[in-house]
Amino acid sequence: MSATYEVHDGCTTLISDAGRDKCEAEQRHARAEILMWTTVASIVTIAGLVLDRLMGA
Repeated sequence: MSATYEVHDGCTTLISDAGRDKCEAEQRHARAEILMWTTVASIVTIAGLVLDRLMGA
């Protein structure tokens, strides 16, 4: 098992490669979820603007 040492603000952190991979996978999942919800919000907003324009015409 290998590990990675990181130094931030004078603190040394040791994390296993398996732990680092798990953390990166969780971060990718969180970013994907944020992207999904912002895409949904954009589509809903655009649909609302289109409907408003159609109803107001």
